[in-house]
Amino acid sequence: MRIIKYKRTFFSLLVVTITTFCINAQTGKPNIVILLADDLGYSDLSCYGSTNVLTPVLDSLAAKGMKFTDFYAGSCVCSPSRAALMTGKNATRTGIYSWIPADEPMHLRLSEVTIPEILKEAGYQTAHFGKWHLGLYGSEGDSWILPSLTDHGFDYWFATDCNAMPTHKNPVNFIRNGVPVGKQKGFACQLVADETIDWLKSSYDPTEPFYLNVWFNEPHEIVAAPEMYKKRHLENGIDEHMANYYGCIENMDHAVGRILRELDKMNALENTLVIFSSDNGSKQAGSNGILRGMKSEVWEGGIRVPTIVTWNNHVPVQSICSDPCGLIDLFPTIHSMINSEHKLDYKIDGINILPLFHGEGLKRDKPLYVFYHRPAAASLRDGDWTLIGHLNERGPEINYFGEKQMEFIQGAFPATFELYNLHDDIEQQHDVAGQNPHIVDRMKEEMIRLYSETIEDGGNWYK
Repeated sequence: MRIIKYKRTFFSLLVVTITTFCINAQTGKPNIVILLADDLGYSDLSCYGSTNVLTPVLDSLAAKGMKFTDFYAGSCVCSPSRAALMTGKNATRTGIYSWIPADEPMHLRLSEVTIPEILKEAGYQTAHFGKWHLGLYGSEGDSWILPSLTDHGFDYWFATDCNAMPTHKNPVNFIRNGVPVGKQKGFACQLVADETIDWLKSSYDPTEPFYLNVWFNEPHEIVAAPEMYKKRHLENGIDEHMANYYGCIENMDHAVGRILRELDKMNALENTLVIFSSDNGSKQAGSNGILRGMKSEVWEGGIRVPTIVTWNNHVPVQSICSDPCGLIDLFPTIHSMINSEHKLDYKIDGINILPLFHGEGLKRDKPLYVFYHRPAAASLRDGDWTLIGHLNERGPEINYFGEKQMEFIQGAFPATFELYNLHDDIEQQHDVAGQNPHIVDRMKEEMIRLYSETIEDGGNWYK
């Protein structure tokens, strides 16, 4: 069992002790806000070691709550990671095998139960702001041929089906409750913050708890940032592209601050669980720190992401959690937190990590498994060990997922393996499979089982 390390003063311990009595006397359910960045690397926040990016709001959030060192995205690319977050299932099990291309049938099926659906049953108001990328429009223009966010449990939504287009500046592809908004003036993260704040001011009913997805488009390509954020980086010799990339993150940090200040003004922040994370690692050099790999790869750099959790009087302040967990655990955690009456009588791959939020230990009985259709296709994390599985053959050499990729993954299987001890070798430079055959045998059996089982459950979109 991992040990949670705390950095607390005597005064903060005294405050928690006194106010815990008060919070326990309250009734009602907490508000929940999930802030999700897009393609943010493990080391892209200053509180995670960046020497280029200044993120004072997120740094302050980390100081007020818990910073996770071993938190995992649901995948190394966008759509499957978001599917895992929404359902608590391995993304492959939901049929989301890759990022969703335009004009392909893959989408989050209506049969999947989502976080907003169980929360609506529990009396929550639900809203989504920002990138969705779980299927929205198809090839028939504005005609609905895929489930909308309303169908997945959201009362209100302001979303892009994929990335902000043509860039983060003055995007043209936001949709509000099914109606295209058209060209807007401003940057995507600030437009998302505007819409979130407007909803809180005009639609929020203080007699009911709320659940908000605030899923930023930043810092995914094509990057664009205000001059006020780019200037310092350009003056420091950073090239135009990376100045925009770093500026995107700083602009997003400012947008987070605006939303948190509004919640505070409404006196809603006191009983709000706030979770900040990223959908996968970055593809920018240096953004994942010393971690091996990047976005689209199942090495640590592609799947380990910066994550911060705050919840006044519940999550210990200035705490650090090194237990392995991830976005896939949020569904069962929220389910437990609200005492949902929805029966989990089907396969769930995440676990309830609520004890970690309270500063308690946790024994994980399900490994963290990620698949992506590349030669190094699967990662399985169990304790300090991570197993990387390479498929028996190479698939179509294209990032796009279509019928050929579907046929390939149904016929392939993990055949060769590498083993790393992340406690000793976080950079994954030393394969120790040969020295630990018993661990490899145990973990590869589990990996092969999950590979076959999840693809079978996910089904074939082309049959």
